[in-house]
Amino acid sequence: MILKNFVYNHNFQHPPNSIGRWPPGWEPVGGNDDTTWKRVAEQSSDGRYCMVISNPTHEGRCGVREVPPVTIAVNPGERWRVEARIRLAVAGKVYMAIHFYDESGNVVAQIREEFDVSQHMEVYGYEYSVPPLAVQGLLEIGIEEPNTLWIDWVAKVRKETDSEQLGENQDVCNAIHAGGQGLFDSGKDQCFVVLVERPITGNPRIELGRCLTSLGGRKKERITFYPGDQSVEFGEVFLRSTGRIILEFSIGEDNVCIRLDFPASEIRFALDSPLRLTRKGSPLNIEVINPGREPFCYCLLVVGEVKATRSRNKLD
Repeated sequence: MILKNFVYNHNFQHPPNSIGRWPPGWEPVGGNDDTTWKRVAEQSSDGRYCMVISNPTHEGRCGVREVPPVTIAVNPGERWRVEARIRLAVAGKVYMAIHFYDESGNVVAQIREEFDVSQHMEVYGYEYSVPPLAVQGLLEIGIEEPNTLWIDWVAKVRKETDSEQLGENQDVCNAIHAGGQGLFDSGKDQCFVVLVERPITGNPRIELGRCLTSLGGRKKERITFYPGDQSVEFGEVFLRSTGRIILEFSIGEDNVCIRLDFPASEIRFALDSPLRLTRKGSPLNIEVINPGREPFCYCLLVVGEVKATRSRNKLD
């Protein structure tokens, strides 16, 4: 079966009559005054053109992001795969992120992977599941240090799946509480969960969960929670991992405020200082890092309270 590529102008060939014109369906992100984005007639295996991002001086985000003319709808729980054929002038890191949006156009989630990319054109990619509340997912690909990136083509395909839709799902949260064994056994890979319990009295309880059956060696991923129209305070963590794992918690783009390093374990603990998110303030970022060479699986649950609720909760 041939899977449909849902990326508009996936190989930067349109418009075909002028190499100097910007390819529709894409927009530049990041960079500085020295950064250039252009199409070139080199390194392309899929048509005439290839996108090149030359970034000689900028230390930070620099790439391109999808801006399709027609929205491609996604549904929570669907499985997708993203791939790109890329190379660098100097071997280094390239990130590929999927930004998820709700019906109002607000960011509700982000999935991001980094790859060690060589000086030769190769294909890199990963699979992911659509998180709760998302109705659209847009790809961003780029670098975060001085280098030159060639992008030959990109692909984003919907996988065939018979798994249940994931959302505010008590069963999934219960499985994480139980150490994640139910998730690993049932194959519900890459689960995102936000659960809000509203007691008769007291503040609503919020649980932010993530399960992944394989985080590659020397790889990391980021989970981002946006407080939205409410204040949230996280103070308790449940963790199960089959390998050594490092967790880094930060609020916004500030320096890491909590860094935890655990061997393979199953553990539950309270944070010395709760992570406080203000209404419409900076998000909570959790970096999950595999410092070893072998992949591992993990389940993470961060528990807290909603201090003032005006809208549904959002996960990135």
